[in-house]
Amino acid sequence: MKYDFIRDHRGAFPVGLMCQTLEVGSSGFYAWLKRPESPRKQENRRLLMEIQVVHQKSRKTYGSPRIHAELNAKGHSCGRHRVARLMRVCRKICVSGHRGELKCFLQPSFFGGNYGDTTRVTGGVAKGL
Repeated sequence: MKYDFIRDHRGAFPVGLMCQTLEVGSSGFYAWLKRPESPRKQENRRLLMEIQVVHQKSRKTYGSPRIHAELNAKGHSCGRHRVARLMRVCRKICVSGHRGELKCFLQPSFFGGNYGDTTRVTGGVAKGL
């Protein structure tokens, strides 16, 4: 996670300074950049694309249990909790609530914000939970 942060912000801040602040070595960061993506991460990326397809086909009404069942019916072996985690991580997937109102649950970023704070967006207006 620290290396991801450094990679995402290296245009704004010096890599050496971020490595020192986050207590990681810059040589470790550059070695991490050269490594290929892990098989698990590749599978998660592929699975997330499938989740998005199923979610769009359901007119954005299916939650993780139904999407999990749909993926297993298509022959993708994955757990229900993995599907739920990928849907949370994606943050793009929203579910329709009561009477068609759109509810998106936005999690604060890993490196900033109040970790206990969760904001719900309902009908385009952010409300604290």
